[in-house]
Amino acid sequence: MNTARIDLHLHLDGSLYLPWAYETSLKRHVIPEETTFEQYYDLVFAKNTKDHSESITKFALMCAVLQEREDLYEAAYQLTVTLAEKGLYYAEIRFASQQHTERGMSQKEALQAVIDGAQAAMKEHPEIRVGIINCMMHKGESAAANWQENVETIAVTGELLGKGAVGLDLAGFENNGDFRDYAPLFAEAKKRGIPYTIHAGEMGIGEHVLDALDMGPAASGMASTACRKRSIWMRCCSHRFPWKSVYPPMSNGISTTQPIRCAGCLRPGRK
Repeated sequence: MNTARIDLHLHLDGSLYLPWAYETSLKRHVIPEETTFEQYYDLVFAKNTKDHSESITKFALMCAVLQEREDLYEAAYQLTVTLAEKGLYYAEIRFASQQHTERGMSQKEALQAVIDGAQAAMKEHPEIRVGIINCMMHKGESAAANWQENVETIAVTGELLGKGAVGLDLAGFENNGDFRDYAPLFAEAKKRGIPYTIHAGEMGIGEHVLDALDMGPAASGMASTACRKRSIWMRCCSHRFPWKSVYPPMSNGISTTQPIRCAGCLRPGRK
């Protein structure tokens, strides 16, 4: 029986073709020119990190190489071609437009570059369809730290919704401040008709999954810590709360601290 292959949780900056990322990092002076590929590999892959909160800091190096429109375009193009060659039918690639403005790009220009790269690849490989999810970010000590950046993320996603963008997410280190402070942002997204998912329960306390559930997302991006507390797990099950995740070496490949996970609805196990 033929089975459609899909990937619903795929980070652009965690899925770069490493030889290209290395050469581009040298070209953009992201790393010292004397850096060897082997040294770069060790910088990128978090082989000896203590936990996932430490390993996600490695994404900064990947974001640093994606500060030009042509590089974002190329990264999205390469990834989409790779997915097509692997036989995928559909994928949702996520990234955070606010992480790519250090060299003068606007958030809208960053989002458009990723959309354009993916769409160029789809023209060559019509067997695959790709949608782009734009992530708001946890930064600083609370939601207030980058509130305006997140508001702009919502706005540009709304502008390009249906034109390559398919929704919003909230990603980053989720233990900063009160998780519920992000609720007004998702209320605004809902008012604009923008579908959204939320990274919750990837680290820290499982209660973040319940906070996310109260914000009405289409799915949770992680929810792994919900499994550790029966009361949280059962509430998620009662809502048949969808959750999506991946085996880390795909797009959380810079991390070796996380267990294998899959995608589906949370539901009670059989007795």
